[in-house]
Amino acid sequence: MYRPAGHAAKTGALWTALRPYFAREGLADIPATLDPPEPIDRCWRAENLFLSQTCGYPLVIALGPSVSVVATPVYESAFCDGASYRNLILCADDADFRDVAGLAGRQMAYNETSSYSGYDAWRRVLRDAGAPTIEPTDNFSQTMATGAHAASMAAVAQGRADVCSVDCVTYDLLQRHDPEACAGLRIMVQGPLAPGLPLVTRGDRPAGEIAAMRRALSAFCADPVTEPVRRPFLWRDIETVDRAAYEAAVVGPRWDGEHE
Repeated sequence: MYRPAGHAAKTGALWTALRPYFAREGLADIPATLDPPEPIDRCWRAENLFLSQTCGYPLVIALGPSVSVVATPVYESAFCDGASYRNLILCADDADFRDVAGLAGRQMAYNETSSYSGYDAWRRVLRDAGAPTIEPTDNFSQTMATGAHAASMAAVAQGRADVCSVDCVTYDLLQRHDPEACAGLRIMVQGPLAPGLPLVTRGDRPAGEIAAMRRALSAFCADPVTEPVRRPFLWRDIETVDRAAYEAAVVGPRWDGEHE
């Protein structure tokens, strides 16, 4: 889900380094390369899914029993607390508003409605601010789908939108690898902590294999030899986060068994 500059090569190197740790745990269906289908939700629902990363919002509202949560990465970010992260509400450096109360009638850019940090987190922020309705479409004069956090940030920097909400790890990755993407923007509000983006596997994978995957991931993160391939992703460790924690963080509609 996280894509630093040159992400294809960096992701390939990460996977090459990670595979042996799974093999040492006796896991047999480890893919040789990462080749996710498009769109990404096809990957999440694949019957032979070994490992992928999803967002907490689709995990709750759409994926249901299609996936099992393996672990949640811990990222090196001042905005994170263990495996929990925050959304950051960004505006232009020279914006004349300082808090959520000043956003009525403004234009909001977001990556997509299925994103927790880009869209659903707004509901928590608006609720905490005491807004009469927590739906973004009711609080802004216009909402603009951009398809990516970086594109939302560009819309604000270029004056096409007044505000956007982005994943703090994405923000930190851009600060490190593409600082121009953050130029002209300031953090107006730090959203509440929520469980970070989980690593998932196919829903019917046996519990013993999931435990083996967690051991492999823990060993991988603890090995200083792997630090160079983890560093571009700010990946430091993993934690086991109960699925109920994701349910508690999501404000939008839950998975009801009817989604395909």
